[in-house]
Amino acid sequence: MEIEQVINKWFKETESKLAQTDNEDVVFHVCRSMFAVFKKYCDAILLLANDFRMPTKALLRIINDFCITFVWWLQGKTLAEIENRICRSECTCYEREKKIYEKAVTSNSQELKKFAEEQLKCLGKQRHKLKVKQPAPDMLEMLKKISDLFDKPDAVYAKMVMQFHKAVHLDYSVLGWSATGGKYGLFQFEEDLAGDGENLKLCCLAVFYWFIETIYNHYNWSFKEIKDEMQGIIAPACKQ
Repeated sequence: MEIEQVINKWFKETESKLAQTDNEDVVFHVCRSMFAVFKKYCDAILLLANDFRMPTKALLRIINDFCITFVWWLQGKTLAEIENRICRSECTCYEREKKIYEKAVTSNSQELKKFAEEQLKCLGKQRHKLKVKQPAPDMLEMLKKISDLFDKPDAVYAKMVMQFHKAVHLDYSVLGWSATGGKYGLFQFEEDLAGDGENLKLCCLAVFYWFIETIYNHYNWSFKEIKDEMQGIIAPACKQ
């Protein structure tokens, strides 16, 4: 089966199981909402992987961050701890956005200043709804806190986050190295043409696998069939 077909199959199976879940607690609602968003990002990655490597890597960085955070949430030992971790992530998002608007308020541009002030008012209302005022840890710290899942959290961080950093935060060295005359008008990106799109698809499959494995483990659903299917895909790929 193609990777696209496998992800669609796992998605439908997991979606069906979630639809049959009676206990609609905070974990259920988080799983349902995040699950739908995660699938859309995976679809975009698979669509772009063969021709647009850099945008694909940027999307992989996003879903890797997304997945690490999700796993950290569900590694909470109690429902209360899980909810606390979700709220901490919400607090982190609030603080990041607030810093951007606070800086813009000092701008000499009246248009920018007015927009920032309006956004800060909206954020102020949101702040009252925050149940927790403590931000979440960063990605590396999250991985260290869930290190019982693997032996080397630093290596996982390097592979899932650091290697895709420049695809999200383009700098002059990346642009200078990548841009040559050709395909896309004046420029083409060599990085888009080099490498293996199938490998990027495998990266997408791996993180989607980890994501739904977390859901299955939380609900104590049997994961053997999916695990066997994953092994059937990964084993041949490792031999190449």
